[in-house]
Amino acid sequence: SQPEQVVPAGLFGVKPGLELAQISRILLHIPPYYILGLPESSEYPPAANTTVTDSTGNGFNGTNIANTSTKTVTGQIGSALTYNGSSDDTPVTTSGTLSGSFTTEQWVKPANLVGNQSFMGSRSGSDFSFDSKLNGSGVHGDIGSGSAWITNSADVTFSYSANTWHHIVYSVTTTGYTIYVDGAATTGTYSSSTPLLYDATHNLCVGNEAPSFTEWFPGSIDEVRVSNIARSASYVTSSYNNQSSPGSFITVGAESVPAGGVTMASQLGDFQAIRTSGSRLTVGANCSSSTPCNAPVGNNNYQFITTALVDISGSGTGTAYGYVTSAGVLTVGHNLTIACTNCTATAGITAFPADSIPLFKWTATAGVWDAAIPTFDVRGYNRSWPVQSGTGILQSDSSGIRTLSLDTAPTFTTIKLTEQAFASLAACGAGTAGTEAAVNDSTTNAWGATITGGGANHVKAYCDGTNWTVMAK
Repeated sequence: SQPEQVVPAGLFGVKPGLELAQISRILLHIPPYYILGLPESSEYPPAANTTVTDSTGNGFNGTNIANTSTKTVTGQIGSALTYNGSSDDTPVTTSGTLSGSFTTEQWVKPANLVGNQSFMGSRSGSDFSFDSKLNGSGVHGDIGSGSAWITNSADVTFSYSANTWHHIVYSVTTTGYTIYVDGAATTGTYSSSTPLLYDATHNLCVGNEAPSFTEWFPGSIDEVRVSNIARSASYVTSSYNNQSSPGSFITVGAESVPAGGVTMASQLGDFQAIRTSGSRLTVGANCSSSTPCNAPVGNNNYQFITTALVDISGSGTGTAYGYVTSAGVLTVGHNLTIACTNCTATAGITAFPADSIPLFKWTATAGVWDAAIPTFDVRGYNRSWPVQSGTGILQSDSSGIRTLSLDTAPTFTTIKLTEQAFASLAACGAGTAGTEAAVNDSTTNAWGATITGGGANHVKAYCDGTNWTVMAK
């Protein structure tokens, strides 16, 4: 399987590319997952066509039991498929086996709260594989090996209501699972086993626990993904944050890559700030001794190996500014009431200080962190300072950006030459060409004249490679 490439949530305010750019799709397991396209614009099949096509061309297509003009509805992002809850699901044609580690991900919007409502499963034609469903009190899942159940209690309790979208993810490994509901994680463990999602006798289905079983899903399903790896917390959080507020998306043009290609610095995402609850921000969740988070400041590179926690209390409304100081201190400036773990909280800050490297800006309302996408991380602009200030050049630093300007009142340094008799000068030749000296006994003070000693003129002498000549008087 391919390694994860997680795009920081909201970085520069653009939707992440590659993995998340395919909106309004059911995604199934190309490396790292396949993509099964939901109807959208020209891809929408005619009403009589029940096929939902694999957008990757791998042939992992779905076949809707029902497909009418009302099948497609507004989704969490773009379009979604709606299911009637009594005779409607989407069996998927898979090949091979997906077992061991895998991830299922989808947005679901139940039309009611009645009974068990399976949104994905593979319990047909054999049992003991996988299912996930809403059960009235939260999410329930069964995880099996294909021949026996590993656990029948992969559950999380949460309150939900009809006609509301929720993001639900199962990240499954050989020793346990993590369930994410709207970004919040619940974990469970079991003895080492080989979980099975699908194979030749366990058919994958969207909208039911198995094709034509009794736990039909009533409502809409969107952005379904199945990965052949167990997705990490940072991936799931990034995925949820980037999809939870589609109204904040902006449209960008095609990527422009110069000859030879480009490589994005992975460090730009390591200090990602995540809203883990209304009272807590987590900064640098992946910072460790093996994968330190880096903050280049001028010619110094500061490394951080612990996750920082920013907790808010009270009922204040204001803004927190996360940054690294020029001395390499991870700091959260604020006009709120906050406590910092593995960082320094500085009160009375209402903007990024000069000479700091900004990491994020997050607002709070009535003592609760706003559920908004944070702003920028500009360390990429500050990897090194190619120009420093000097005589005649001034510099100023603000929000990590260095500005150079000319000094309109520079300080000049006077150089004094010690006078000496002409006879004491070194002979003028190729080895002394370009040398300057002060002579106190020249016989002439005419500009450019050849100097001889024994006179009374004080002049500045210059060796032109042949003779000492008068340069100034």
